[in-house]
Amino acid sequence: MAVLTTIRAAGALALAILAMAGCGGGEAEGGPSGAVIDTVHVRGEDVASLVQAVGTVEADNQTAVAGEVRGQVSRILQDEGSRVSAGQPVIQIDPGPYRFAAQSAAADLARAEAQLSADEKQLERFDQLLEAGAVDRQTYDNLQARVESGRAAVQQARAAIGTAQWNLGKSTVRAPFAGTVARRHVQLGQTVDTQDELFDLVDDQPVKIRFAVPEIHAGRIEVGDRVEFRVRSDTVAVRIAAVDYVSPEIDAGSRTFEVTAVYTNPDRGARPGAYADVSVTTGVNENAPVVPEEALVTEGTKNYVYVLEDSTAHRREVEAGVRLEGMVEILRGLEVGEVAITAGQAGLQDGAAVRVVEPRETLQREP
Repeated sequence: MAVLTTIRAAGALALAILAMAGCGGGEAEGGPSGAVIDTVHVRGEDVASLVQAVGTVEADNQTAVAGEVRGQVSRILQDEGSRVSAGQPVIQIDPGPYRFAAQSAAADLARAEAQLSADEKQLERFDQLLEAGAVDRQTYDNLQARVESGRAAVQQARAAIGTAQWNLGKSTVRAPFAGTVARRHVQLGQTVDTQDELFDLVDDQPVKIRFAVPEIHAGRIEVGDRVEFRVRSDTVAVRIAAVDYVSPEIDAGSRTFEVTAVYTNPDRGARPGAYADVSVTTGVNENAPVVPEEALVTEGTKNYVYVLEDSTAHRREVEAGVRLEGMVEILRGLEVGEVAITAGQAGLQDGAAVRVVEPRETLQREP
């Protein structure tokens, strides 16, 4: 921008000198007539087509982890701010009652299996005695019913020990996915019930940027498009994401559609919940006409540029596009190579005769 600033300063100085000279002599002394202007050739530049919005950073996975058994918090294994892997223990609920319940269920199962085994052996013996007429039918039927009942008791005992072991396992509350332990909702020694929230778990690698786009841009944004964003807490770093979802419907109330972009978040600098200023690159306008900002004249909702043709200024309505560093993309109304007036437009009329301070070559900007 150093070259651009120097050229502008020199042009302004020359305009002032010529203006003073014009006041001293004018046409009576043989000086040239017409308003004093400065110009620049309209240059062509590849300009990215952008859609801008304000979004919110969201964790890819975020949940409040609740307990599944009742009991007293006996240990806090991972505290707030700890990074945990999937399945890693975070909070321990006193396992004692559930361990005793599992042992009791195991004993009940052993008794039921022993009783069933004895009854089944006796039933086998009664089969032989029934054929020999040594036992009556009623006694045989009673024993057979007891065997069936014993088999059901064994199944019930096995279910009870499964439940007891499940409860014992759930007394250790584990992280359902890899992430960071956020807020802890319980204290050591506190008694908790089932479904009580114990701690928040946040997975911030990757994160998603969720934002709404006006319906006029429908069809312009596609999955895979490049997204640049800045979080409000870090106005310096520009982060790069990629569109991973475009809503197929437009909200009837807001007249917008939802878009999300995924960001790997390697430094965890994009924190869930933060606002993000988003810019989506939807394409590139190749060799687009570009002029300095001072060439643009705004009146109400319309923009104009004065174009120099044969020492005459012509007022041209234009459609402005993307604003660059000190420059403006022109979508309609100008062609590359034309000469745009950048100074002296104040009070200038369409078709007015003008004289140029000093012709300049096509403006070049430092990268």
